Amino acid sequence: MKILAIDSTVGGLGDIWMRLNAVFSLARLNPGVGIKFRIPKHLLAAARIAFPDRFELGTAPLKGAYQFSHLGLRHLLPKILRGERFACPFTRILQTERKHTTVKDVVNDGMFAVASATRRIKQPPVSNVKTYQGFHELCMFPELRTSYSEFITQTKSDALEIQDRLQQHWPKGKQPKFAALVFPGGSAHQIMPPAWARMNLPEAAFAFFDGDPFQLEFQALGLQTQSFKSVEDILLLISGARRTLATDSFPSHVAQSYTASATVMLTEQLPPRTIYPAFGGSVVRTTAPCAPCKHVARGLCHCEAGHAFCVTWSDRAYTETLLASVS
Repeated sequence: MKILAIDSTVGGLGDIWMRLNAVFSLARLNPGVGIKFRIPKHLLAAARIAFPDRFELGTAPLKGAYQFSHLGLRHLLPKILRGERFACPFTRILQTERKHTTVKDVVNDGMFAVASATRRIKQPPVSNVKTYQGFHELCMFPELRTSYSEFITQTKSDALEIQDRLQQHWPKGKQPKFAALVFPGGSAHQIMPPAWARMNLPEAAFAFFDGDPFQLEFQALGLQTQSFKSVEDILLLISGARRTLATDSFPSHVAQSYTASATVMLTEQLPPRTIYPAFGGSVVRTTAPCAPCKHVARGLCHCEAGHAFCVTWSDRAYTETLLASVS
């Protein structure tokens, strides 16, 4: 049996959850491959409930594993020279979606191509760059390569199994605590403006990672807030809600695995990249002409168009579509 070792401990938690969704289905489609998959310790308990078999899941370092990374080649080169190996899907997205190409970009692309030829770096094929991100990131490994149509069929077969396991551990309450639970945050500019929340969802509960200063802005407007520290906390909150709304962030991906009574609010990205193919809930996509946009970290600077919040939130048609999905 072929053995494939993958280290998925670095990067956004939503990225890691999408890889877990994808590897669960790809492992069934490739039974002759023994997959070892490393994730952060704080995700392990929930991941083992949702994805209990088909591949080896743990937190210990894996010898010879491909490590997922969003870093540029100049940062990776010293480690490559020491024999380490990397999976770099994000660079492929940048190559295909950048609005302007500089000389620096051309040089960097060429260096990645050379490094890929040495097998120390892997990148997905350009043809899959607009598919579900988990599939896009894992199809770079020849051991897991399959057609996208086969992958979609398998995910739809797996979805209810994953959902049932999660709902057995976090059962939906007969008397929901929240009529509407909203995850308005995110690490980039997809975040929901507090003023928009007060105007359009004044009775909802808004959930934030513990310590997120953005929560204080919602509290200052008199909005109800909740805090969470773990995947388990997120699932417990969702299980107590009649309807869940989430921006394209980590809680969104957990909600997509748990329930169809959810709405994903997309601003910076377009489906189908960040929507689980078997998700049965609602997706309200951005109307911003500049989407998809670069993932510029929240708090460091405005987006490339100069806005503090995505312009999607100022589009009345988007708001009406969103509110209609939860009415």
